[in-house]
Amino acid sequence: MDIDYRKSERTPPPIGAVKFLITKAGQGVSQTGKDFFSLTCTDLRTGATFEDRVFTTHRSAWKLEALIESLGLTIPDGGGFKITCDDLEGRIGFGEIEHRKLNSGRTVGEFKSFWSRTYAIEKDPSLAEIPDPSDAVLDSYTLPLSRKAKTMTASEVEA
Repeated sequence: MDIDYRKSERTPPPIGAVKFLITKAGQGVSQTGKDFFSLTCTDLRTGATFEDRVFTTHRSAWKLEALIESLGLTIPDGGGFKITCDDLEGRIGFGEIEHRKLNSGRTVGEFKSFWSRTYAIEKDPSLAEIPDPSDAVLDSYTLPLSRKAKTMTASEVEA
């Protein structure tokens, strides 16, 4: 019997605007010690599955914040916040896909940016026609503050 353990070649989602569902979220640490969320997503227009990482460093905070907004969640005022894989899984988001060629020669789709629902539909009105999966998490809420978050006093805000 012939067995090939290598991953089968996946067709990446098309370049451009995407409405996606996060089917699986995990946490990891890169070889350089940087924490990240790993996301397995499905393009709701084409059904293509793709993976991406969103790092939780100061340098890439803009991308995590854009993802959170795209998913319909709100970042609390007052500093740091808590977010878990459960907050991400099953949620629908919007963004822009680009392709990147790996050293192996394989081409993968990854997020160039994340968009709010309103902005995404402005950019590509056809996204509004894509139905939401029946099992998607659609409620929105404000993420909790982390224990380390400092609440600013009125005098600090005025300063």
